[in-house]
Amino acid sequence: MSIVALLFSALSLYETVLKQAALSIYVGGVGHVSWDKATGAEIIALPVTVTNQGARDAVVSDLKLGPDDAPDRYRSSFVGSLYAGQNEPFAPWPVAGHGSHVGVVHFHSKADTEPLIAPTVSAPAKSYALCFTAQATSSRPFGLLDWLLERPPRALRLVVEPAISFSRSDLENGKWIPLWVTAIESIDEQRGTQTGACRPGA
Repeated sequence: MSIVALLFSALSLYETVLKQAALSIYVGGVGHVSWDKATGAEIIALPVTVTNQGARDAVVSDLKLGPDDAPDRYRSSFVGSLYAGQNEPFAPWPVAGHGSHVGVVHFHSKADTEPLIAPTVSAPAKSYALCFTAQATSSRPFGLLDWLLERPPRALRLVVEPAISFSRSDLENGKWIPLWVTAIESIDEQRGTQTGACRPGA
């Protein structure tokens, strides 16, 4: 009985105190796309939830989005409402042990790149496959052992498609165009380098 009690105590200690941070990323079913009037950057806004099934705290320092050939085309820049003046610059997200963090993340492209999501007024709607990757850090009280056992959040492959017809001028005027998130696939190994896999940017 004493051994069993000791085992249960050790398991409880691990689950509540020692267990490494284990982050999972979830994306809502409807996003939006627009342009930044000031910079000309393309913006994709997505509702994002990060959960932590581990006991230790973690910090999500960066979120990236883009096609396979440019997985960091869009970087997390702002968080908040879609309406002007109601969002704040993206800051690292703290995620407590057994906790979560929720926000609408605005991913901005570089200002000198052509928009990826093409207008649909004179063409049929097109689907776009995007890799979603997260960069996170967690406490490592056991040093090398923690580093060896640490696993980054799994990357996601999202398929998005404009929900309505829109023109280039709609984007230039700052109109938010809804995007259906029609498919979400979890990628087992974010650090993989095989062709076609979601890969984190440099």
